[in-house]
Amino acid sequence: MSTPYPKRSGVVLSPLQGIAQYLDELQFTDQGRVVVNPVLFATIFFERGAYPDVRQGVLACLDAFEERFGEHLHGGRVGGGKYTAKTAKGMQAMRKLLSDSKPYEGVEFVRSDVTDQYTAPDFMVEAYTPAAFVGDDLGDGGFVSYLKFVLPWSMATDDKDLVQYHDFLRFVCQSLPVRGGYGGLTPVLPFDFDRYQPQEYALARRFTGLEMDCNAVFEAHTYRIQSIEGEEPKIICYNELKPGAKVTAVGHIKGVNWYTLLGDVFVDRLGGEAALCQQLARPDIGVERQGQCLLIRAGDLPRLGAPEEGLIEPYAFVNRAVRSLRIPEHGGMHTYMEAVERADSDNTQAWITRFDLPEDGPVRPWQPGDVVRQAPPRETLSAQPGQAVPRAGVWQTPAILEKRSLTLAAGEKLPFTAQDKGGNAVVWFWKAEK
Repeated sequence: MSTPYPKRSGVVLSPLQGIAQYLDELQFTDQGRVVVNPVLFATIFFERGAYPDVRQGVLACLDAFEERFGEHLHGGRVGGGKYTAKTAKGMQAMRKLLSDSKPYEGVEFVRSDVTDQYTAPDFMVEAYTPAAFVGDDLGDGGFVSYLKFVLPWSMATDDKDLVQYHDFLRFVCQSLPVRGGYGGLTPVLPFDFDRYQPQEYALARRFTGLEMDCNAVFEAHTYRIQSIEGEEPKIICYNELKPGAKVTAVGHIKGVNWYTLLGDVFVDRLGGEAALCQQLARPDIGVERQGQCLLIRAGDLPRLGAPEEGLIEPYAFVNRAVRSLRIPEHGGMHTYMEAVERADSDNTQAWITRFDLPEDGPVRPWQPGDVVRQAPPRETLSAQPGQAVPRAGVWQTPAILEKRSLTLAAGEKLPFTAQDKGGNAVVWFWKAEK
Protein backbone atom coordinates (compact mmCIF):
# COMPACT_ATOMS: atom_id res chain seq x y z
CA MET A 1 0.00 0.00 0.00
CA SER A 2 1.11 3.59 -0.47
CA THR A 3 1.22 6.06 2.38
CA PRO A 4 0.92 9.84 1.86
CA TYR A 5 3.95 11.82 2.92
CA PRO A 6 3.36 13.33 6.39
CA LYS A 7 3.30 17.10 6.45
CA ARG A 8 5.46 19.25 8.70
CA SER A 9 3.78 20.50 11.86
CA GLY A 10 4.76 22.86 14.63
CA VAL A 11 3.46 20.43 17.26
CA VAL A 12 6.08 18.50 19.26
CA LEU A 13 4.94 16.20 22.05
CA SER A 14 7.37 15.64 24.91
CA PRO A 15 7.56 12.08 26.29
CA LEU A 16 5.51 13.24 29.30
CA GLN A 17 2.82 14.69 27.03
CA GLY A 18 2.84 11.59 24.85
CA ILE A 19 2.34 9.29 27.84
CA ALA A 20 -0.42 11.46 29.29
CA GLN A 21 -2.29 11.71 26.01
CA TYR A 22 -1.77 8.33 24.35
CA LEU A 23 -0.71 5.64 26.84
CA ASP A 24 -4.20 4.11 26.92
CA GLU A 25 -4.14 3.74 23.12
CA LEU A 26 -0.58 2.40 22.99
CA GLN A 27 -0.84 -0.26 25.70
CA PHE A 28 -2.93 -3.41 25.16
CA THR A 29 -3.94 -6.12 27.63
CA ASP A 30 -5.15 -9.66 27.01
CA GLN A 31 -6.63 -11.75 29.83
CA GLY A 32 -5.15 -9.41 32.40
CA ARG A 33 -1.64 -9.40 30.91
CA VAL A 34 0.05 -6.45 29.20
CA VAL A 35 0.77 -7.71 25.68
CA VAL A 36 1.68 -4.48 23.85
CA ASN A 37 3.80 -2.03 25.83
CA PRO A 38 5.37 1.24 24.57
CA VAL A 39 9.01 1.37 25.71
CA LEU A 40 12.43 2.85 25.11
CA PHE A 41 14.60 0.37 23.24
CA ALA A 42 17.67 -0.16 21.10
CA THR A 43 18.60 -3.00 18.74
CA ILE A 44 22.29 -3.42 17.96
CA PHE A 45 23.59 -5.73 15.22
CA PHE A 46 27.16 -6.89 15.53
CA GLU A 47 29.77 -9.00 13.77
CA ARG A 48 31.58 -12.21 14.72
CA GLY A 49 29.05 -13.21 17.36
CA ALA A 50 30.07 -16.87 17.18
CA TYR A 51 33.57 -16.26 18.52
CA PRO A 52 34.72 -16.29 22.17
CA ASP A 53 36.05 -12.73 22.36
CA VAL A 54 32.79 -11.27 21.09
CA ARG A 55 30.69 -13.54 23.30
CA GLN A 56 32.69 -12.22 26.24
CA GLY A 57 31.54 -8.77 25.15
CA VAL A 58 27.93 -10.00 25.12
CA LEU A 59 28.44 -11.42 28.60
CA ALA A 60 29.80 -8.05 29.76
CA CYS A 61 26.62 -6.41 28.40
CA LEU A 62 24.41 -8.90 30.25
CA ASP A 63 26.34 -8.29 33.48
CA ALA A 64 26.18 -4.52 33.01
CA PHE A 65 22.41 -4.64 32.46
CA GLU A 66 22.06 -6.81 35.56
CA GLU A 67 24.21 -4.39 37.56
CA ARG A 68 22.15 -1.37 36.49
CA PHE A 69 18.61 -2.79 36.51
CA GLY A 70 18.86 -6.08 38.41
CA GLU A 71 16.30 -5.10 41.05
CA HIS A 72 13.64 -5.20 38.31
CA LEU A 73 14.75 -8.45 36.64
CA HIS A 74 12.97 -11.63 37.66
CA GLY A 75 12.69 -13.95 34.66
CA GLY A 76 14.16 -15.04 31.38
CA ARG A 77 15.00 -17.84 29.01
CA VAL A 78 18.25 -19.63 28.16
CA GLY A 79 18.71 -21.29 24.78
CA GLY A 80 15.63 -23.25 23.81
CA GLY A 81 14.50 -23.58 27.42
CA LYS A 82 11.28 -22.46 29.04
CA TYR A 83 10.60 -18.82 29.89
CA THR A 84 10.50 -18.86 33.72
CA ALA A 85 11.51 -17.05 36.88
CA LYS A 86 15.30 -16.94 37.17
CA THR A 87 17.15 -17.39 40.44
CA ALA A 88 20.85 -16.73 40.97
CA LYS A 89 21.44 -20.32 39.83
CA GLY A 90 19.50 -19.66 36.65
CA MET A 91 21.60 -16.59 35.97
CA GLN A 92 24.76 -18.64 36.33
CA ALA A 93 23.43 -20.99 33.65
CA MET A 94 22.87 -18.00 31.39
CA ARG A 95 26.40 -16.73 31.97
CA LYS A 96 27.88 -20.21 31.54
CA LEU A 97 26.16 -20.54 28.17
CA LEU A 98 27.95 -17.43 26.96
CA SER A 99 31.33 -18.21 28.47
CA ASP A 100 31.55 -21.93 27.62
CA SER A 101 29.76 -22.23 24.27
CA LYS A 102 31.74 -23.23 21.18
CA PRO A 103 31.73 -21.22 17.93
CA TYR A 104 29.73 -23.96 16.18
CA GLU A 105 26.97 -23.58 18.79
CA GLY A 106 24.41 -20.82 18.49
CA VAL A 107 23.58 -18.86 21.64
CA GLU A 108 20.40 -17.06 22.68
CA PHE A 109 19.05 -15.68 25.95
CA VAL A 110 16.42 -13.31 27.31
CA ARG A 111 16.57 -11.58 30.71
CA SER A 112 13.59 -9.44 31.76
CA ASP A 113 11.20 -8.31 34.47
CA VAL A 114 8.52 -10.82 33.43
CA THR A 115 8.50 -14.53 34.24
CA ASP A 116 6.45 -15.89 31.35
CA GLN A 117 6.43 -15.67 27.55
CA TYR A 118 2.95 -14.14 27.37
CA THR A 119 3.59 -10.74 29.00
CA ALA A 120 5.32 -7.75 27.41
CA PRO A 121 8.28 -6.47 29.47
CA ASP A 122 9.30 -3.07 30.82
CA PHE A 123 12.93 -4.14 31.33
CA MET A 124 14.65 -6.62 29.04
CA VAL A 125 17.93 -7.54 27.43
CA GLU A 126 18.13 -10.31 24.87
CA ALA A 127 20.71 -11.53 22.39
CA TYR A 128 21.11 -14.07 19.63
CA THR A 129 24.41 -15.13 18.11
CA PRO A 130 24.28 -17.68 15.27
CA ALA A 131 26.77 -20.53 15.04
CA ALA A 132 29.87 -20.48 12.88
CA PHE A 133 30.43 -23.24 10.36
CA VAL A 134 32.87 -26.01 11.17
CA GLY A 135 35.98 -25.14 9.18
CA ASP A 136 38.02 -21.96 8.94
CA ASP A 137 37.23 -21.30 5.27
CA LEU A 138 33.49 -20.90 5.83
CA GLY A 139 33.80 -18.92 9.07
CA ASP A 140 30.47 -17.57 10.30
CA GLY A 141 29.10 -17.07 6.80
CA GLY A 142 28.85 -13.32 7.35
CA PHE A 143 25.84 -13.83 9.60
CA VAL A 144 25.13 -10.97 11.98
CA SER A 145 24.15 -11.27 15.65
CA TYR A 146 21.96 -8.89 17.61
CA LEU A 147 21.44 -7.56 21.12
CA LYS A 148 18.27 -5.73 22.07
CA PHE A 149 17.38 -3.95 25.30
CA VAL A 150 14.18 -2.40 26.59
CA LEU A 151 13.55 0.19 29.32
CA PRO A 152 10.33 1.91 30.46
CA TRP A 153 9.10 4.79 28.30
CA SER A 154 8.68 6.83 31.49
CA MET A 155 12.49 7.03 31.79
CA ALA A 156 12.42 9.47 28.86
CA THR A 157 10.51 11.98 31.00
CA ASP A 158 13.44 12.56 33.39
CA ASP A 159 16.92 13.60 32.30
CA LYS A 160 18.62 11.60 35.06
CA ASP A 161 16.73 8.44 34.08
CA LEU A 162 17.33 8.97 30.38
CA VAL A 163 21.08 9.13 31.01
CA GLN A 164 20.89 5.45 31.93
CA TYR A 165 19.59 4.65 28.46
CA HIS A 166 22.34 6.67 26.76
CA ASP A 167 25.05 5.16 28.97
CA PHE A 168 24.03 1.55 28.45
CA LEU A 169 23.76 2.06 24.69
CA ARG A 170 27.29 3.48 24.68
CA PHE A 171 28.51 0.57 26.79
CA VAL A 172 27.12 -1.95 24.30
CA CYS A 173 28.72 -0.12 21.39
CA GLN A 174 32.07 -0.08 23.19
CA SER A 175 31.81 -3.79 24.01
CA LEU A 176 30.79 -5.24 20.63
CA PRO A 177 31.93 -4.93 16.98
CA VAL A 178 28.82 -3.05 15.86
CA ARG A 179 27.60 -3.29 12.27
CA GLY A 180 24.55 -1.05 12.75
CA GLY A 181 21.29 -0.57 14.61
CA TYR A 182 18.61 1.82 15.80
CA GLY A 183 16.86 2.94 18.97
CA GLY A 184 13.98 5.05 20.23
CA LEU A 185 10.41 4.03 21.00
CA THR A 186 8.72 0.75 20.13
CA PRO A 187 5.58 -1.17 21.09
CA VAL A 188 7.30 -4.21 22.61
CA LEU A 189 5.42 -7.51 22.48
CA PRO A 190 5.69 -10.69 24.60
CA PHE A 191 8.22 -13.38 23.75
CA ASP A 192 5.28 -15.31 22.25
CA PHE A 193 4.33 -12.39 20.03
CA ASP A 194 2.88 -13.71 16.76
CA ARG A 195 -0.80 -13.05 17.47
CA TYR A 196 -0.07 -9.39 18.37
CA GLN A 197 1.72 -8.45 15.14
CA PRO A 198 -1.37 -6.66 13.75
CA GLN A 199 -1.43 -4.38 16.81
CA GLU A 200 2.25 -3.55 16.33
CA TYR A 201 1.62 -2.64 12.69
CA ALA A 202 -1.47 -0.55 13.47
CA LEU A 203 0.43 1.47 16.08
CA ALA A 204 3.55 1.96 13.95
CA ARG A 205 1.42 3.10 11.04
CA ARG A 206 -0.35 5.72 13.17
CA PHE A 207 2.62 6.83 15.30
CA THR A 208 5.59 7.25 12.96
CA GLY A 209 8.19 7.42 15.74
CA LEU A 210 7.40 3.86 16.83
CA GLU A 211 9.68 1.15 15.46
CA MET A 212 8.31 -2.20 14.32
CA ASP A 213 10.87 -4.57 15.79
CA CYS A 214 9.24 -7.76 17.05
CA ASN A 215 11.21 -9.76 14.45
CA ALA A 216 14.64 -8.22 15.08
CA VAL A 217 16.29 -11.62 14.70
CA PHE A 218 15.26 -11.68 11.03
CA GLU A 219 16.37 -8.08 10.52
CA ALA A 220 19.95 -9.23 11.08
CA HIS A 221 19.96 -10.51 7.49
CA THR A 222 19.55 -6.92 6.27
CA TYR A 223 22.93 -6.02 7.83
CA ARG A 224 24.76 -9.11 6.58
CA ILE A 225 27.83 -8.63 4.34
CA GLN A 226 29.48 -11.55 2.57
CA SER A 227 31.58 -12.35 -0.47
CA ILE A 228 32.93 -15.75 -1.52
CA GLU A 229 35.69 -17.25 -3.60
CA GLY A 230 35.95 -20.73 -5.08
CA GLU A 231 33.42 -23.40 -5.95
CA GLU A 232 31.85 -26.29 -4.06
CA PRO A 233 33.18 -28.13 -2.16
CA LYS A 234 35.98 -25.57 -1.55
CA ILE A 235 34.45 -22.17 -0.82
CA ILE A 236 36.13 -19.39 1.15
CA CYS A 237 33.81 -16.85 2.81
CA TYR A 238 34.65 -13.26 3.74
CA ASN A 239 32.73 -10.89 6.04
CA GLU A 240 33.59 -8.05 3.68
CA LEU A 241 33.18 -7.18 0.03
CA LYS A 242 36.55 -8.49 -1.09
CA PRO A 243 37.67 -7.14 -4.49
CA GLY A 244 37.27 -9.81 -7.15
CA ALA A 245 35.14 -12.09 -4.98
CA LYS A 246 31.50 -12.92 -5.68
CA VAL A 247 29.18 -10.74 -3.60
CA THR A 248 26.42 -12.77 -1.95
CA ALA A 249 25.20 -10.17 0.60
CA VAL A 250 25.84 -6.44 0.08
CA GLY A 251 24.64 -5.28 3.51
CA HIS A 252 22.09 -2.52 4.12
CA ILE A 253 20.44 -0.75 7.02
CA LYS A 254 16.79 -1.01 8.00
CA GLY A 255 16.24 2.73 8.39
CA VAL A 256 16.41 5.50 10.99
CA ASN A 257 14.83 6.31 14.34
CA TRP A 258 15.82 8.55 17.25
CA TYR A 259 19.17 6.78 17.31
CA THR A 260 20.72 5.42 14.14
CA LEU A 261 23.88 3.32 14.54
CA LEU A 262 26.28 2.99 11.62
CA GLY A 263 29.26 0.65 11.67
CA ASP A 264 32.45 1.74 9.96
CA VAL A 265 31.64 -0.15 6.76
CA PHE A 266 28.49 1.97 6.33
CA VAL A 267 30.21 5.19 7.37
CA ASP A 268 32.84 4.59 4.68
CA ARG A 269 30.13 4.09 2.05
CA LEU A 270 28.87 7.59 2.87
CA GLY A 271 32.28 9.12 2.26
CA GLY A 272 33.81 8.75 5.70
CA GLU A 273 33.24 10.10 9.18
CA ALA A 274 34.29 13.70 8.51
CA ALA A 275 32.04 14.02 5.46
CA LEU A 276 29.05 12.52 7.28
CA CYS A 277 29.56 14.73 10.35
CA GLN A 278 29.66 17.78 8.11
CA GLN A 279 26.43 16.73 6.40
CA LEU A 280 24.73 16.25 9.77
CA ALA A 281 26.12 19.43 11.36
CA ARG A 282 23.12 20.93 13.13
CA PRO A 283 22.65 21.85 16.81
CA ASP A 284 19.86 19.32 17.42
CA ILE A 285 21.69 16.38 15.81
CA GLY A 286 24.18 14.46 17.94
CA VAL A 287 26.99 12.43 16.36
CA GLU A 288 29.50 10.54 18.49
CA ARG A 289 31.92 7.69 17.96
CA GLN A 290 31.66 4.67 20.22
CA GLY A 291 33.88 1.71 19.38
CA GLN A 292 33.66 0.90 15.69
CA CYS A 293 30.41 2.74 15.02
CA LEU A 294 28.86 6.19 14.95
CA LEU A 295 25.80 6.98 17.08
CA ILE A 296 23.56 9.51 15.36
CA ARG A 297 20.86 11.02 17.57
CA ALA A 298 18.00 12.97 15.97
CA GLY A 299 16.99 15.43 18.66
CA ASP A 300 17.32 15.49 22.44
CA LEU A 301 14.31 13.25 23.11
CA PRO A 302 12.66 10.29 21.36
CA ARG A 303 9.57 11.32 19.41
CA LEU A 304 6.26 9.47 19.30
CA GLY A 305 5.22 10.88 15.94
CA ALA A 306 1.55 11.25 16.87
CA PRO A 307 -0.79 12.31 14.03
CA GLU A 308 -0.86 15.95 15.14
CA GLU A 309 2.96 16.10 15.07
CA GLY A 310 3.16 15.40 11.36
CA LEU A 311 6.62 14.73 9.95
CA ILE A 312 9.31 14.19 12.61
CA GLU A 313 11.71 16.63 10.95
CA PRO A 314 14.95 15.64 12.78
CA TYR A 315 14.37 12.00 11.82
CA ALA A 316 13.74 13.02 8.21
CA PHE A 317 16.94 15.11 8.25
CA VAL A 318 19.04 12.12 9.34
CA ASN A 319 17.15 9.88 6.94
CA ARG A 320 18.11 12.04 3.97
CA ALA A 321 21.80 11.75 4.90
CA VAL A 322 21.85 7.95 5.25
CA ARG A 323 18.94 6.65 3.15
CA SER A 324 21.26 5.47 0.36
CA LEU A 325 22.28 2.69 2.79
CA ARG A 326 18.71 1.49 3.25
CA ILE A 327 17.61 -1.82 1.81
CA PRO A 328 15.82 -0.90 -1.45
CA GLU A 329 13.13 -3.58 -1.21
CA HIS A 330 12.34 -4.90 2.25
CA GLY A 331 10.35 -8.11 2.59
CA GLY A 332 7.51 -8.33 5.06
CA MET A 333 8.46 -7.76 8.70
CA HIS A 334 5.64 -9.94 9.96
CA THR A 335 4.93 -13.63 9.51
CA TYR A 336 1.86 -14.67 7.55
CA MET A 337 -1.53 -14.20 9.18
CA GLU A 338 -4.72 -14.71 7.23
CA ALA A 339 -7.31 -11.95 6.82
CA VAL A 340 -5.58 -9.34 9.01
CA GLU A 341 -3.65 -6.20 8.15
CA ARG A 342 -0.01 -6.61 9.08
CA ALA A 343 3.47 -5.64 7.90
CA ASP A 344 3.49 -7.71 4.72
CA SER A 345 5.88 -6.77 1.90
CA ASP A 346 3.79 -3.87 0.56
CA ASN A 347 2.94 -2.40 3.95
CA THR A 348 6.52 -2.78 5.15
CA GLN A 349 7.89 -1.00 2.10
CA ALA A 350 5.50 1.91 2.65
CA TRP A 351 6.41 2.09 6.34
CA ILE A 352 10.20 2.16 5.94
CA THR A 353 9.87 5.16 3.59
CA ARG A 354 7.86 7.19 6.13
CA PHE A 355 10.66 9.73 6.62
CA ASP A 356 11.36 10.17 2.90
CA LEU A 357 10.39 13.44 1.27
CA PRO A 358 8.66 13.62 -2.14
CA GLU A 359 11.78 15.04 -3.78
CA ASP A 360 14.03 12.27 -2.46
CA GLY A 361 13.12 9.70 -5.11
CA PRO A 362 13.63 5.94 -4.84
CA VAL A 363 16.64 4.36 -3.15
CA ARG A 364 18.96 2.93 -5.80
CA PRO A 365 20.40 -0.50 -4.99
CA TRP A 366 23.92 0.02 -3.66
CA GLN A 367 26.73 -1.58 -5.63
CA PRO A 368 30.29 -2.35 -4.44
CA GLY A 369 31.63 0.18 -6.94
CA ASP A 370 29.63 2.94 -5.24
CA VAL A 371 32.15 3.35 -2.40
CA VAL A 372 33.01 7.05 -2.28
CA ARG A 373 36.51 6.45 -1.04
CA GLN A 374 38.66 3.53 -0.04
CA ALA A 375 39.14 3.86 3.70
CA PRO A 376 42.44 2.71 5.17
CA PRO A 377 42.18 -0.46 7.26
CA ARG A 378 41.53 0.19 10.91
CA GLU A 379 43.96 -1.26 13.36
CA THR A 380 42.63 -3.03 16.45
CA LEU A 381 45.00 -2.81 19.41
CA SER A 382 44.42 -4.67 22.65
CA ALA A 383 46.43 -5.26 25.82
CA GLN A 384 46.14 -7.34 28.97
CA PRO A 385 46.14 -6.02 32.57
CA GLY A 386 49.66 -5.17 33.72
CA GLN A 387 51.02 -4.84 30.18
CA ALA A 388 52.58 -1.66 28.81
CA VAL A 389 50.35 -0.11 26.17
CA PRO A 390 51.93 0.03 22.69
CA ARG A 391 50.28 3.32 21.74
CA ALA A 392 49.37 6.54 23.50
CA GLY A 393 45.75 7.52 23.74
CA VAL A 394 42.45 6.45 25.24
CA TRP A 395 42.22 2.79 26.30
CA GLN A 396 38.82 1.33 27.19
CA THR A 397 37.46 -1.98 28.43
CA PRO A 398 33.95 -3.49 28.27
CA ALA A 399 34.59 -5.11 31.67
CA ILE A 400 32.70 -3.92 34.75
CA LEU A 401 35.34 -1.81 36.53
CA GLU A 402 35.22 1.48 38.41
CA LYS A 403 37.27 3.04 35.60
CA ARG A 404 36.52 1.72 32.12
CA SER A 405 38.45 4.39 30.23
CA LEU A 406 42.06 5.51 30.75
CA THR A 407 44.27 8.01 28.95
CA LEU A 408 47.82 6.65 28.86
CA ALA A 409 51.17 7.46 27.29
CA ALA A 410 52.92 4.81 25.21
CA GLY A 411 54.72 2.41 27.54
CA GLU A 412 52.53 3.09 30.57
CA LYS A 413 51.15 -0.02 32.21
CA LEU A 414 47.51 -0.94 32.53
CA PRO A 415 46.02 -1.75 35.96
CA PHE A 416 46.67 -5.29 37.18
CA THR A 417 42.99 -6.18 37.70
CA ALA A 418 42.60 -9.43 35.75
CA GLN A 419 38.89 -10.04 36.37
CA ASP A 420 35.90 -7.74 36.80
CA LYS A 421 33.03 -7.97 39.28
CA GLY A 422 31.29 -10.58 37.16
CA GLY A 423 34.37 -12.80 36.94
CA ASN A 424 35.07 -11.87 33.31
CA ALA A 425 38.61 -11.58 32.01
CA VAL A 426 39.64 -7.94 31.55
CA VAL A 427 40.94 -6.87 28.14
CA TRP A 428 41.75 -3.27 27.19
CA PHE A 429 41.31 -1.80 23.70
CA TRP A 430 42.86 1.30 22.16
CA LYS A 431 40.11 3.67 21.00
CA ALA A 432 41.61 7.02 20.06
CA GLU A 433 44.58 9.36 20.23
CA LYS A 434 44.85 11.74 23.17
